[in-house]
Amino acid sequence: MKLWRFVQKEKGAISIFMAVIMLSMFVLTSVFVDGSRIRSAETIVQSASDSAIRSVTAKYDKELKDRYGLFTLEESEQEKIQQDYFKFLTANLSANVPGADDSFHKYLDMIIQYASGETGQEVLDLFDFQIGNSSIAPVYSIIEPDVLQKQMVEFAKYRGALAAADYFDIGGTIKESIQKAKIDTGNLKKTLASREKTEDVMQEAYDWSERLKQKKKDYDNQRPVWHDDIKITEGRIGELKETMGEIAEVYAEIEAEQEKEDGDTAALLERLEELKSDARNTYSGSSLSLESYKKNKIKPLLQTLEEMKKTLEKEKEKVKPLLDKIAQAKSDVERSKKSLDHSGTEEVTKNLETDADQMQKELDKLKEVVESNDKWLEKTIEHLGKALESLKPLDSGITSDLAEAGSEGEARADETRLQELEMDAEKAAGCFQKPTGEVKQYRFDTDSPLAEKLSKLYEGLKKSNLKTTNKIENPAVISEEQRAKLPSVVYKTDDTYHTNEKYQEMDEKYAELKKSSGIASENVNVDLEGVDVEDAEKSISIVEAFLDILGSMATDATNAVVTDIYTMSMFKARTTKTTDYWKEVYSKTGTKIEGENYDRERSTKEDKNLRFEEKALYNKAEKNCFMDAELEYVIVGNTDEGKNADSVYMRVFGIRMGLNTIAVLADRDLNNLSTSAASITGPFAPLVKVAILLVLALVETYLDMYFLIDKGYKVALLKNNNLTLSINNLENVLTKLNLDNMENGVELFGFLTPSSRKGSIMIDYETYLYFLLLLVGRETKLLRMADIMQLNMQTLTGDSDYFMADHYTAVRAETEVTMKPMMMGLPFVPSDMREDGRYKIKTMVYEGY
Repeated sequence: MKLWRFVQKEKGAISIFMAVIMLSMFVLTSVFVDGSRIRSAETIVQSASDSAIRSVTAKYDKELKDRYGLFTLEESEQEKIQQDYFKFLTANLSANVPGADDSFHKYLDMIIQYASGETGQEVLDLFDFQIGNSSIAPVYSIIEPDVLQKQMVEFAKYRGALAAADYFDIGGTIKESIQKAKIDTGNLKKTLASREKTEDVMQEAYDWSERLKQKKKDYDNQRPVWHDDIKITEGRIGELKETMGEIAEVYAEIEAEQEKEDGDTAALLERLEELKSDARNTYSGSSLSLESYKKNKIKPLLQTLEEMKKTLEKEKEKVKPLLDKIAQAKSDVERSKKSLDHSGTEEVTKNLETDADQMQKELDKLKEVVESNDKWLEKTIEHLGKALESLKPLDSGITSDLAEAGSEGEARADETRLQELEMDAEKAAGCFQKPTGEVKQYRFDTDSPLAEKLSKLYEGLKKSNLKTTNKIENPAVISEEQRAKLPSVVYKTDDTYHTNEKYQEMDEKYAELKKSSGIASENVNVDLEGVDVEDAEKSISIVEAFLDILGSMATDATNAVVTDIYTMSMFKARTTKTTDYWKEVYSKTGTKIEGENYDRERSTKEDKNLRFEEKALYNKAEKNCFMDAELEYVIVGNTDEGKNADSVYMRVFGIRMGLNTIAVLADRDLNNLSTSAASITGPFAPLVKVAILLVLALVETYLDMYFLIDKGYKVALLKNNNLTLSINNLENVLTKLNLDNMENGVELFGFLTPSSRKGSIMIDYETYLYFLLLLVGRETKLLRMADIMQLNMQTLTGDSDYFMADHYTAVRAETEVTMKPMMMGLPFVPSDMREDGRYKIKTMVYEGY
């Protein structure tokens, strides 16, 4: 009411009031209007940036996409990418009012410019956008492992579903068998440990018996000589004894004659001198004298017998330790048998139990041999003791005074002493009259011609090498210049491509990209090239480690495995041939490619990549591919294609050797045959037996590699009663072979084909490569694939400057755009939103494939 009265009384007051209010309202309205313009401009700039960056990424490398299904920017030069982006951004930043391009609005704009004096400007342009300090850069090179893997997974996860299913089916099928095989390897290692102790004691007992046989041989060879020497000595003693008896009688006759008054002793004295001379000559004076026999026969004999007795006593001291070791070996074998895990393959477990029973029986036979030889030792030592007891009096009792006698009493005394010595000699000679018994040697009872052939094969292969045909004609070699520019080399030396270092903190999308690229597989240290045919335990340990890999692979469905599916589908191996090639191979060999034997052969259907093209069409012969052994390069990474093939050959060979070792050691028939073969030239030696079995496994493995690579066959992954060199055809094989000449190597076995049975998991060479890929570190594997892509794209395009490292998969743009102020809002915005009297708008856009 007061205001109303004021208005009624005071003229012009309302005008002043409105003027004061209008200023505030104008300022407020100006701020709101410009704020709305800024918000609208931000939307327009963001939309224009998004459209521009999408336009830039629309230009992708079509050739790389068509060959490998990978999206990368076609343009690699940053300046040209920036030009394209700003061209598209400028075209999209249209701030004219709707319909501003028609004649009416152009005419209206000219009138307003004339009236306002602002000619040369589009008055109806609400924003007047100008591009300020901006930057655009390609990011995420395709050679970065996370980036490359993400694209591979995206490309392969649907197209590779069928191929993945094939590998997962293999994994599911082998899972149970792998678990059993792992148990079998554990059982085999336990058995080998007990075999080693059995081998040691058998070899020790064998060597001990051989020494006894030699001692007996020496004893038996010398026994007649010793007997004769003692008998001759005995004879000389007897002669001297008779002479001394005669001398005693002559002394008696002389004494009798002397008692007579007319006694004549001259003739007797002459006779006495002759007898004394004979006695002295019998004792000494020639090589046949008693003294000579004592010196040259009896004394050396005593020394020899003493040494022999001591030697045999030392050998006898070894009896108890040997018997203890045999008992311990039996105990270890029994313990090993009881510790066998029965969760493995039933046939393997039964064979190992049978093997343990056989070893115990052979150890019992060995014990009998040792005990028998102990009796020989005891008897022989007793004989030697008695002989020494009888011969020692000869050595000490045969003296020169035995041939001297000055009276009848002395002669009779000498005669008595000589008679005692004669009896000692007779006893000593009696000790050597007959053999002391038999020294036995352990032998494994065998009467098998096939075992003899196998033994001959074993000896023959030990002296020769099984030659292979593992060669690649004209292998591709990556030059030093090419190698220096390979992604695997560039990535590790140039920080430009390390997205995780440059953008990790700034871009949340990097974390999303890394998360989506899958779980990184670890590089498992399994030395598949280290399988040693002379070291069964080492071979089995390597196989055991590899079985762990297969077991984890069986149900693994992570992106890492999908990446390996991409690798297997998009890259070739040395065996990737056209279907016509394999049909011709089978035709020449007369092999069926349909029917019951089909599971042994490589499929003659086209082997296609994920683009549904035949993989074999990309090859060196067509000049659209740098090398043929691409998968081998991914696995090994050597610059020489031939060396990659050799290395993979040895790794697959190692797998097959290990698995075949398990199969051969678990085969009861081959075990029995190898036991016989090992015992033909020596004792039952469990480790010699294992060595023969390993040679069989070696030949089996060379055959597998021959079948896989040269013949294109599939071979059973795990063999159980389906060995190529089974007992059923081994005799036929050994009969056909020239066992005296093994120089032709594995080709000698070329008439064979791989054995198969219902339920066997038959796989080809490339499936082994899939297994080996699981052993390669994720980053290494991805970078080697990038190497192959670069080499192939260079070959395909003829551009030696084609570098995968320069192919990016995303664009990142930081854009700064200014707009004109129209009202009075500029003083009221933050300083970082103003620049040279204009509003400043910043955007960051990010777009990738």
